[in-house]
Amino acid sequence: MVDTSKITILNVDDNESGLYTKSRILRRANYRVLEAQTGREALRLVQEANPQLVLLDVKLPDMHGFEVCRRIKAMPSVAQPMVLHISAAYIDKTDRVRALEGGADAYISEPIEAEELLANVKALLRLWQAEATIRESEERWAMAIQASGDAIWDCNLMTREVWRSETYLRRFGKEELDGQDVWRYWNERIHPEDRTRVIDSFHAAIADSNTTWSEEYRYRQIDGTYAEILDRATITRNTHGVATRILGSVLDLGEHKQRERQLRYYASLQENVSDAVIATDMESRIQSWNRAATAIYGWQAVEVMGKTVSEVLQTRYASDELPRREFKELFQQGYWQGEVVQRRKDGMELNILASVTILKDEYEIAYGLVAINHDITAQKQAHEALQLSEARYRLLADNVTDWVTRMNPRGEYIYVSPSTRTVLGYEPEELVGQWGYPFVHPEDQALVQEAHRNGLDHRFSSSLLVYRRQHKDGHYVWLETKTVAICSPETGEVLEFVASARDISERKRAEEILHTKFEEERAFHQYLKTLHEITIELTAIDQLDDFYRCVVELGLERLGFERLGLLFYDAERGLALGTYGTDAQGRVVAEHQLQFNPANLTSILQRALESPEHFTFDAEAQLFSNGELIGVGWNAAAALWNGQQSLGWLTADNGVHQRPLSKPLLDILPLYSLTVGTLLGRKQLEAALRKSEEKFRLLVEAAPLAIIISDASGRITLVNHCTEELFGYSGDELMAQSVDLLVPATVRVQHAANRAMDLSAPRMRRMGGEQALYARRKDGHEFPVEIELSYVATSTGLMMMSFILDISERKRAAEALRTQRDFLQLVIDSVPNLIAVKDRAGYFQLANEATAHLYGITPAAMLGKTDADLNPNLDEVAFFRQKDREVLDSGQPMFIPEQTILGRHYQTTKLSLKQATGQPDHLLVVSSDITARKQTEEALKQALARNTARLSP
Repeated sequence: MVDTSKITILNVDDNESGLYTKSRILRRANYRVLEAQTGREALRLVQEANPQLVLLDVKLPDMHGFEVCRRIKAMPSVAQPMVLHISAAYIDKTDRVRALEGGADAYISEPIEAEELLANVKALLRLWQAEATIRESEERWAMAIQASGDAIWDCNLMTREVWRSETYLRRFGKEELDGQDVWRYWNERIHPEDRTRVIDSFHAAIADSNTTWSEEYRYRQIDGTYAEILDRATITRNTHGVATRILGSVLDLGEHKQRERQLRYYASLQENVSDAVIATDMESRIQSWNRAATAIYGWQAVEVMGKTVSEVLQTRYASDELPRREFKELFQQGYWQGEVVQRRKDGMELNILASVTILKDEYEIAYGLVAINHDITAQKQAHEALQLSEARYRLLADNVTDWVTRMNPRGEYIYVSPSTRTVLGYEPEELVGQWGYPFVHPEDQALVQEAHRNGLDHRFSSSLLVYRRQHKDGHYVWLETKTVAICSPETGEVLEFVASARDISERKRAEEILHTKFEEERAFHQYLKTLHEITIELTAIDQLDDFYRCVVELGLERLGFERLGLLFYDAERGLALGTYGTDAQGRVVAEHQLQFNPANLTSILQRALESPEHFTFDAEAQLFSNGELIGVGWNAAAALWNGQQSLGWLTADNGVHQRPLSKPLLDILPLYSLTVGTLLGRKQLEAALRKSEEKFRLLVEAAPLAIIISDASGRITLVNHCTEELFGYSGDELMAQSVDLLVPATVRVQHAANRAMDLSAPRMRRMGGEQALYARRKDGHEFPVEIELSYVATSTGLMMMSFILDISERKRAAEALRTQRDFLQLVIDSVPNLIAVKDRAGYFQLANEATAHLYGITPAAMLGKTDADLNPNLDEVAFFRQKDREVLDSGQPMFIPEQTILGRHYQTTKLSLKQATGQPDHLLVVSSDITARKQTEEALKQALARNTARLSP
């Protein structure tokens, strides 16, 4: 299981929100996450940090994400990471094709759930780990071969492909081989005296289902001399026992035997070899142990001397019978070589190629053994990885979907694979015996027939063609076909052609789409450049009418529209007005006479306003000029959007030449409209600003309250007449003075600090909050005021507007009202009856002490509450509300002889209180407690009933 904390992921996105979201998901999964917001930063981090995975947004500010991916995949200095493209804008199939063909390993579209993102990340990391394992295995295999110095060869018996190591090529030649030359190449280099024996032995090993083969023979080297070699090979077979591959190693026996002969005389040389050299007596007790043995097995010489080999190395053979055969061969031939498994000091098992020789004295009497052990563990692991790779390859080959055929020299099919059903819709037997060329697209027949003639004339042994072939249902399929000519080895005559074809229709369509996309993007970029130039020209125009005319003229001349029209919306008059347009001949004409109510807009203009993109397009619409139908063509309308609202419309059609609309021209129309809308909004704003400045001054002067405008330093720049009257200063006296002049001296310091704070975060607000504010007149008199603050951004800086109202009269009236209300409360509190006033919504606006006592609270606590808030009896509450509505709706008083409230009996009078307009908006409720009376009446009734019962006979 992968430790995610050791995995580095580079997250590349210029959108801060998207960058944060994906990084947060990955970090919560314990990945190490790096971040980049540009393509260049991403490339730098890939080289410096070597991430295992790159999450790459397609749309970046400095370069396209596809280009970033291409550069990452081209980097030779790092282990290439996996690349996962993520995009919210590029979500078409063409974008996915372009990304994957550009080197990306996966492509997903946003928005994406966290689970899906993590699943994609885990899948790509598994693939990266698998590829890293294979690369490591291949590197280890190459290093093992290079380190061993052995001549290694590898032959695929199914394809006749042969691979030879550099050592092999240096010693025995570098001739290029194909499948037909492999065996002849080998036979010719075996010594004539050994050839029959070696070849018969090899074929016997293949036929007897052996898994190994070895022979000693003489083999011609590159300099023409013969080397005495031991050729050993491992034979791989399929599940049917058929040999499919042989991997062999050539050992120079001349050098090996010479080394054995010299071992007794040059024991000191043991320390200079890379293989373990171990000498023993005839009982296998160790007598000599070189440095390489220590390096390979981990035992020091002093630790093993005198011990047996089996005791130290725990040698294990492939089978139980092998040791007996080994010693038999050793004592018969004086030499044995084979593979064994031995154990290091730390317990690790090693695959060892052991070469054991009997040591004899001058009288040919054996006195010991010497073993040269070569560690082939890495080679074995590489071989196993290679076998796994081959198994995967066989699985792929068995499930290939390519269309495979064989044709005779005349071009007739003699074999058709079953995949023809999928590729071309035919059953194989329908094509066998047929001549293939009539099925080829007419435009491609000459190409295919030329390739056929070249094949017959031996101008090529194989060819790769891309052409179209007819499907059974009639449409044409693009095929990429590799054809190989099979020739007679005796005469060289072409016997047949074998072809493998792959359906590349989707790829061709994708290529065509990409080509079209590229051309459209190139044209669109040219339009953008032209639009930029037009924008500069339009910006320099001051007069609005000239601006309208140039918008149409430049769109026709520079962007290539056939017809354009510009309408704008006059908000003051509530009308859509024409400016300039194009007649049926493509000439610019004035259309100032056009005006109509926006409610009567044509459908395309209305849809442009309602569309989120502020743009709409009809591929086929009726076209008009001066109210007359001039034809049918495409029609488009884009709202002149200034970022906040639509100022009008820019319309276009092909009413002159009826040319079809290209996608780049269609894409540039809304951008042109947006540009015009932005410029028009700015120009209208500038004109309106100039006009409004005078209106503003008149408005300030006519305002019924004091208005003071000051700059950021608090210096007064404008006051109106009301200000002069309120403060007793003339306008000239106040100009350039600090507004602190108009506040009491005791609060001027605090006022200056508050003003600085307000300017740091300007907003419209009432000054002072709940605090009472006072102003100071020229004569020193201080009076209460209310001040509203607002701010205006101007070219000279931020300006503060103060709206000042003298509230002296209001405060005196409020004080009188409060005194009157307190007196009223004192009066009703002295009455024992329940007295309350409710508004139309049932909220208490007034209550006396008796009413509040009933509910166990104070009169002040009752204000703003309803009967439902105070009375838990829902039936009583519903009765109250019903009677309240009846009185308010009818405007008539109501007397309720008896009702209960919280278990007591009351008689109640309800009166509507009318507002100034005469409409009832409040309710007066007066209730008398009749509980004692009710109890007395009940007692009298009971006494009367008892007396009546006694008087009855």
